[in-house]
Amino acid sequence: MKTAGVPVPKAGTVLLCTGHHARTFPRKEYSTDNSGVNVAATEWLAGHGIVHFGIDSMRPGPESDVNLLVHKACLNLDITHIESLCNLEALLGQGQFTFIGLPMKWREGTASPIRAVAVFDL
Repeated sequence: MKTAGVPVPKAGTVLLCTGHHARTFPRKEYSTDNSGVNVAATEWLAGHGIVHFGIDSMRPGPESDVNLLVHKACLNLDITHIESLCNLEALLGQGQFTFIGLPMKWREGTASPIRAVAVFDL
């Protein structure tokens, strides 16, 4: 699979830059914008070996029942999704990098804020 001209390795991560964060943050529209992927796109990512995807919107799917279905699809397909990433535009055209997401250590949780980092030349 290739995205933006760069091959994505099996068991890899895809970051989806929709422009949502840059376009709406910190205004009210940030929480109401309908950026996101649908179940078919989530299944497509899983079918191409992707195990993580990150997106620059507040939720992985559009604000509707679709978002819940995308969450369920991620669970069923064993895909981790990362919401509310910012500054993805700065990565465009910069070449390959290693994505590192450092979560907080929480007990009995299903989610956590993370420190997201792109490392070039690793």
